[in-house]
Amino acid sequence: MSERTTIPLSRLVPSPCNVRRRLSDIPELAACLAAKGFLQNLVVKKGTKGRYEVVAGGRRLAAAKQLVADGTWTADYIVPVQIIDGDETTVSLMENTARANMTIVEEVKAFALLAEEGRSPDAIAATFGLSPVTVRQRQKLAALHPLLLDALDEGQMTLELAQAYAVSDDQLEQLAVYEELHRSWDHEPRSVRNRLNGEAVRADSGLGALVLDAYKAADGTIRTDLFNSEVLLTDLNLVEQIKVGLLEAKKTELEASKGFNWIRIEPHYYSNGMSSRYQRVYRTGSMITDEARYDQLTDSLNMLADEINEAEEREDFDRHERLSADYDRLEEEQAALEQDIYGEIDRRYVGAVIYIGNGAVRVQDGLVAPEMIDEWKKATKQASTTAEGLEPEPDAPQTAGLSNALVGDLCATRTAALSVELSKRPDIALATIVHALLLSGRYSYSEASCCRIRSGDASFSSPTLNRDETPAFAELDGIREDLFADVPEEGLFAWVLSQAQESLLALLAKLVSLTVTAHVDEQNGYEHSQALAAALSLDMTKHWQPCATFFGRTPKAYMGQALTESGISGAEKIVSGLAKEKKAAAVDSTVDALAGSGWLPEIFRS
Repeated sequence: MSERTTIPLSRLVPSPCNVRRRLSDIPELAACLAAKGFLQNLVVKKGTKGRYEVVAGGRRLAAAKQLVADGTWTADYIVPVQIIDGDETTVSLMENTARANMTIVEEVKAFALLAEEGRSPDAIAATFGLSPVTVRQRQKLAALHPLLLDALDEGQMTLELAQAYAVSDDQLEQLAVYEELHRSWDHEPRSVRNRLNGEAVRADSGLGALVLDAYKAADGTIRTDLFNSEVLLTDLNLVEQIKVGLLEAKKTELEASKGFNWIRIEPHYYSNGMSSRYQRVYRTGSMITDEARYDQLTDSLNMLADEINEAEEREDFDRHERLSADYDRLEEEQAALEQDIYGEIDRRYVGAVIYIGNGAVRVQDGLVAPEMIDEWKKATKQASTTAEGLEPEPDAPQTAGLSNALVGDLCATRTAALSVELSKRPDIALATIVHALLLSGRYSYSEASCCRIRSGDASFSSPTLNRDETPAFAELDGIREDLFADVPEEGLFAWVLSQAQESLLALLAKLVSLTVTAHVDEQNGYEHSQALAAALSLDMTKHWQPCATFFGRTPKAYMGQALTESGISGAEKIVSGLAKEKKAAAVDSTVDALAGSGWLPEIFRS
């Protein structure tokens, strides 16, 4: 038996028979009630003292009480109810289990209809107690191609993937990318965004940060991804125009203020091995034009260096990037306070390259241009009566087809292997440290050491590097752990004096091994790292083998090149088959074929 009627809100109380105990999203529901009132009856039973207990509709009751508390409604607000007599728990259970929530696609289409009626995102948000950003995100999803919406509704696509497709308003473009990727192992939000964004420049990238202010001033088109807040500069012609203008302005400034023999614009100087084409020449001295400011900058740089190391240890890469940009800016300001003094021969050839780094136009001076290197070396040799002749600088390893991150990981692996082998050879460690100290104390840096002779660890790491697949890293970690096992915390100098020469040499080898760096783009010491590898008879096949992690980050063309270089039997047939295989299968085929072949990436070939 039941009866429909209305009852003042003040006479309604929660029922202990209501099976729902946790009341969620009350503010949002209150906003809906304020806008439309009760669209359904509350189910109640008679209580005591003229009150009625709400058996079904506890959330709506709580939302209505909140409206009274904040002054939107009065306590005598009339509420439609249905009064029942008996079996209250069953009624409450049926009320809470027999209904189903709206799907995400149903929400998307509902918000789209409201927008078509002329309601703004802010108005819709106020009605339903949502944030305007949430409403805009739902309306953005409504612009997806119908096929993609169907895939989302049927569970064939995750919400994160759908959000990635929504970065583009072109439904045909969305569909083309979907047809390309939806059966692929690489059907991930990152891959979808990369294809739809094309060559658009991220505002938080180095280039984006450099041109952003001028780009906005020129009313350049900006696209914002509502789901990850990524801001993209889509007018590539305007970006290029601004970039060229900034680089040319810096060149004009340098030509007017400094007496370089030449000045060149190389926007990507530290990418793709570009810097290895130039010969770095080091000054024989310098004169500080403002010592007070110079000392102040030194203190600031030291503090930033500590903060950068802390950010790297915490893997806070965004903070690391911001601090690195600040460091580069202050370092450049400090360098501008130094008036370089070069040797007589070097002054005839030295010039500067203008490039883009960490969101700023930067200058690398003290360089000899590629076409002048041979002439500079001959002149240097002729002018010297005591120094040995200079060896030609080796060509940098070819890295075509490899990403910068992968090249960095390979260099880290080679550094670890060099360190391990050097730790076993006290004789070469001794020669290495003497060589480095001689260079820093006497010579004019016509050659350089790959060892940074100072306290600390010169090896570098990368968030993309899989250390577990390279035995050298485990061995190197062991060297670090054992290094100070027997070294006292106090009386260190006396302890060192008491050690036998053999023990000191063994300790020296380990210490020197931890200073090695062998990155192909290192301005100093790459040539020496090659010579050190030869002296150690470094065999990288003992430290690295072709694996799926490596080839999973290379294109099929690189896999084919590796198979051809390996000289294995049947390589040509395997290469021709790669084109027909999916990426994962091609990686497996390549790794299986190269197992035991001794093939190494060119960076590993001494």
